[in-house]
Amino acid sequence: MSVREYQRTIRLAEAIEHMPAGKIDAIALQVGYRSKKNFYHAFQQVTGLTPTAFRRLPHERSAKVIESIGRMPPRKAIAADHGRRK
Repeated sequence: MSVREYQRTIRLAEAIEHMPAGKIDAIALQVGYRSKKNFYHAFQQVTGLTPTAFRRLPHERSAKVIESIGRMPPRKAIAADHGRRK
């Protein structure tokens, strides 16, 4: 994992902690993204989900997403689980 990917993963892990209670725009700024667009793009690359879709996940599935962020390279974090959402 490159330094840039590591930094993105750390930022998104921090953002996920604030997801249930905060506004996405504010969370993006808080973790270092200058725009909501960049935050959405990074979030989707790492998790395979938009922040809004992540919020809608049941607790068990969101816990799996969080766990997978730390184990896999960012671009492959949820690729295996992404197809099983439906």
